[in-house]
Amino acid sequence: MNILDLPRGGGKTTSLVLASSITNIPIVVANKQFGKYCEGLAREKGLRIPEPITIYELDTMYSPPRNVLIDELDGCLHVMFPRTTILASTITSDKWEKSL
Repeated sequence: MNILDLPRGGGKTTSLVLASSITNIPIVVANKQFGKYCEGLAREKGLRIPEPITIYELDTMYSPPRNVLIDELDGCLHVMFPRTTILASTITSDKWEKSL
């Protein structure tokens, strides 16, 4: 798993939209508003992406996609754990990148 760690406005979502366009892998988002933002960004860049999937939709899919790209992981975690403040987390990965 790659972690894209950039400041606000640094191109994180744009990078995921580009990756989604190239690979045809859907983007998972916290809610429909973020999904519409991703779709609009793709349109603005002249790219085609699969319809973004919300956390709720992914959780209830009979046959979820094998691979996904997640935009704004902290927002998705908040949707998954709405009454909990996550103070820290860890990740074990063979591949960690500051940017794509």
